Amino acid sequence: MKKSMIRNFVTKSAGLLPAFVLASFVALGSATFAEAQSKNVEASLNSQVFSGTLIPRVSSPQPYGLKGTITKGALKGVSWVIRETPDMFIDLAGNTLDDAARLAIKKRGGVIADKVDEVAELPDLTHHVVKEKLTYALRPIVGNDLSLMIADVIAWMAL
Repeated sequence: MKKSMIRNFVTKSAGLLPAFVLASFVALGSATFAEAQSKNVEASLNSQVFSGTLIPRVSSPQPYGLKGTITKGALKGVSWVIRETPDMFIDLAGNTLDDAARLAIKKRGGVIADKVDEVAELPDLTHHVVKEKLTYALRPIVGNDLSLMIADVIAWMAL
């Protein structure tokens, strides 16, 4: 029941889903930007004068920008699909996966999703970084040949 509901939702709203995700992340980015602006004002108000110079108290920098946040959210979404409905992930991948890769995803979907979640926590995620890190992370689980194929499909879907 759960898988069919998700599949129906994805197929019926395929055109609207990317727009909804993008709008959500833009709204999240706007809130983060507003929070950062208020922290900058707060930091300037909390500056100390020491020997005639200002020493600002700056909070720790954020490791992710808007693109990093979008990439992280996309990878988390792909890992959820692999973990919860591996058959739907295989359907979405189409002919890009061979039979051995499909079987590996069905058998070890939870472990593969855990590795995708680990890669999502890394800073500065770009397409080639995601593909490379996932390939190395998946090698002990599915082998050399399948790790590159699965990592490529995941990076293609997320980015």
